[in-house]
Amino acid sequence: MLSPIVFNTRRVRRTLSNSKSLSDGKRVSVEGPNLGEKDCKVLVNLVQEFGQETTFHGMNVMLAPGVGKFERALSTIAFVVAFILLVCVCLFLASRFSKGQFKTVVENTHFPLYKVKYPEVTICNKNRLNWSRLLEAKNKFLLPAHRNNSKEELFTEIIGLYDTFIFGKFDRFAQLEQYPLHELNYINFTAVARFMAWRCWEILSHCKWRSHVYRCCDIFMERRSQLGFCLAFNSVERPKTHNNNTTWPWRTDRGGTYAGLTVKVVLNKQQHFTGGMEGITVMIVEPNVWYYIPMDIPGQTRTRLTMDGFLNKYEDETRRVPSSERGCVFKDEQNSDDFKTLYGHRYRFENCHAQCQQEYLIKYCNCTLDIFFPPSPDPHCRLVDLPCLAKYNNYLVNFEIPGQEKYMSSKYPGIVCSCYVSCDSLRYYVAIKSRDLTEAETVENRSIVDLDVYFERDFITKYKTILVFTWIDLIVSFGGTTGLFLGCSLISIVELVYFFFIVAPRRIREEHERPQQLKRRPSRVEQSKIKLRAYRGVYRAQGQF
Repeated sequence: MLSPIVFNTRRVRRTLSNSKSLSDGKRVSVEGPNLGEKDCKVLVNLVQEFGQETTFHGMNVMLAPGVGKFERALSTIAFVVAFILLVCVCLFLASRFSKGQFKTVVENTHFPLYKVKYPEVTICNKNRLNWSRLLEAKNKFLLPAHRNNSKEELFTEIIGLYDTFIFGKFDRFAQLEQYPLHELNYINFTAVARFMAWRCWEILSHCKWRSHVYRCCDIFMERRSQLGFCLAFNSVERPKTHNNNTTWPWRTDRGGTYAGLTVKVVLNKQQHFTGGMEGITVMIVEPNVWYYIPMDIPGQTRTRLTMDGFLNKYEDETRRVPSSERGCVFKDEQNSDDFKTLYGHRYRFENCHAQCQQEYLIKYCNCTLDIFFPPSPDPHCRLVDLPCLAKYNNYLVNFEIPGQEKYMSSKYPGIVCSCYVSCDSLRYYVAIKSRDLTEAETVENRSIVDLDVYFERDFITKYKTILVFTWIDLIVSFGGTTGLFLGCSLISIVELVYFFFIVAPRRIREEHERPQQLKRRPSRVEQSKIKLRAYRGVYRAQGQF
């Protein structure tokens, strides 16, 4: 007599065989279902099979066969709630990423001075012209027929208007409308102003750089600016003596009066135009910057300009945000709509501003004043164009940012340009310390300015601007969120894609290609169901013994 264990084993095998035969026979004997029902049945089996193998938390209980209704409903509700929360959090993360918010942090509070360029120091006599060269200028620029008559007087009057001429003071030319300007239109008055401008040896002396004595004309050069023709130290338009100097513009490694620039400016009052103002104008800018707000310094003073520098750089990852939203422009973003700069110069906010001024000059008067801007292909204003500048002076004085007109009312519209700061900007904050010269320091019949320009500290502060939410932050946040709510990973996503985009189409295609009269092997889900029914039958049979 066979033992119960052997008997039960054989009974199970026989039951499984019979169930399989019945299952297969059922498929052979009856008409197969239509195509849609067959696909749905295959998909249902595949979903159940995926639920048994997936690493998504809760899906094995929700999709596995033989699970009670309560457990299946509970797992389904939990999965749906977790999935909805996952979608909401992911949408919030995507919105945060798309906003492209920035934050500026201190990267280094002791950034060495030698790693940044020493500023360009531009010195201008408030009286731009040396009137001792007036006679020579008349002989050089006036035709012989226009000398010793009213044309010569008009020439002198126009030169007088150029003496203290700065950008935005075009209204002084309104009085020229009553004169026959076309008769002197052959004269290039920018060239006249350059000819009569102060030479470096005429107003500069006792030049020192980092305690080393230099000839002033070796380290200062003539430079155009919106103040006219001035003299600049450490300009990128380097003097000829420094053409082969790879370290130009110069730098300094420490602060203090002995590590900066020292120069004595001599104001020759006897060579000034009658009624001229006494003093100098100093402009301190980063090299490559065309113009910035100047500082007026009176004569007969000893003045120290102490500087503190602030360097700010936007990280390269911020490039994914448009420059208009970023609020800055990289120097190599020539394809950006916001990239605008002077001809032949790098992008800087000040250069964008100056180029915008040129465009408005061309817009109103079809010319630009080359005395205030670097040489460019744009047409230059001649004498007959000066009254036009006076006519539109009120339109060329103010610089407006787009959107400002909502809050600032003005009778005349200003120069409206979308100029943004440079993404690698260096700023100098200057403090002026001035005192009157003592009797021992003065020079008879001459007004003097003793000027010292230096950094106050041996270091500057460096900032960097970064994105609050980067690609890496987005990926990490997505990964943490999916792990929190569904307990899945990237491998789980791959499983899902593989199962429903590779396994499912392949299984459906095989089902369509197999002849209907042939038997097919049951799927793993069907095999599980058959085994479960067989074991239940065995257990019931054992209960009868």
